[in-house]
Amino acid sequence: MLKSRSSIQKVLDYLERVFVSKKVSGEEMGQSVTHKANRKPIKSNTLTLHRCTGCFQNVPKSNLLTAPCAHQYCPSCLRRMSSTALKNPDMFPAKCCFQEIPTKALMKVMSSRNKQRYIVRWEENNIPPLERLYCPREKCSRWIPPKSTGTRLGYRVCPHCRAKVCSKCGDFFHLGWSCSHDSETKAMLQLAKENNWQRCSNCLYLVEKVDGCNHIVCMCGHRFWYA
Repeated sequence: MLKSRSSIQKVLDYLERVFVSKKVSGEEMGQSVTHKANRKPIKSNTLTLHRCTGCFQNVPKSNLLTAPCAHQYCPSCLRRMSSTALKNPDMFPAKCCFQEIPTKALMKVMSSRNKQRYIVRWEENNIPPLERLYCPREKCSRWIPPKSTGTRLGYRVCPHCRAKVCSKCGDFFHLGWSCSHDSETKAMLQLAKENNWQRCSNCLYLVEKVDGCNHIVCMCGHRFWYA
């Protein structure tokens, strides 16, 4: 009788330990599931960042322009490079490693005013110096595009001051027989040679150096060596 009671007690103790163990593990499992369900998802940044060659800032790859030399620039640096090129004729067009940056790429980041200025300067820069025509009016002296008004009549109209300019000699428009393109131009060039005057290779104006060094900046913005 004592043995049977002892055996029964052992069985009860065993069942109690098993029941408690399962209950605890079930509660822990429920708490674990609840904890995972309440956890907020972590958003990962999928943008690929690259360093700009100009400002060394990390910028999304989609915002960078790859120049022909493989250097990459952000929009801010491209705007600064194009503005600098417009202010300095000897630095135009905008370049990197002596290679021109595509104009179409610069158009995407420039202001409307600078876009127009850049296009005009680019067109001027792509015409051989001896074929360019500049306004003879001293206060203007700006480049006249080949497709300006009056071309068929032997003159071009300056789009800036509306002056009529002879297409042959670059002087103010005059009658054909009085054009200085031949005899008078030759005489002037001979006089320039005798007085050691130099001619700007960009706008063809005659320049006389009074003093200073031989580095000359013409009124058209072109730089050349006087000697």
